[in-house]
Amino acid sequence: MIVTVVAYLSYRHHKKEAELAMMTWLIKYDDLKFGGKDELRRTDSRQSLLKMGDNVSVDTMAMGLTRKQIFAPTAYCKKQLCAVKKLNSQQIVLSRPLLKEFKVIQGLTHDHIARFVGACFDSEPPCLLFEYCPRGSLEDILENEELELDWMFRCGIVILMYFGCCLN
Repeated sequence: MIVTVVAYLSYRHHKKEAELAMMTWLIKYDDLKFGGKDELRRTDSRQSLLKMGDNVSVDTMAMGLTRKQIFAPTAYCKKQLCAVKKLNSQQIVLSRPLLKEFKVIQGLTHDHIARFVGACFDSEPPCLLFEYCPRGSLEDILENEELELDWMFRCGIVILMYFGCCLN
């Protein structure tokens, strides 16, 4: 009986180590496609543009051919439009705890959380890829002075924020 339990625990440990070593979330920079002639062009939200100090006018943010605004830097990865979050660090050390975190967030799915697509560490700077949210972030909605938010919508945002904060 003890031998069976030890064998099972050893097998389970080996299987988890193999899953960590696979790093299915790791994406090569060459696999990313940043815009194109027939694709949406990339841009940033107003706040992001102001924070970065670009010489881009807030009123002339790029629009795609479908006339939809792009709220974050984007790239196509495996034919999926992804939001690209560039990291401030120039080099990332892939330690065991970091590998575990990436494995956990790769499996995390919820209606109120943008899905983690992968990470690219062979670019300068390294970047994380998330599911692109076409309506933009909460910050983009709240900073848009042209939108008149009624009280039902505001209450809905508060409720969604509550559910987002209460995830275990």
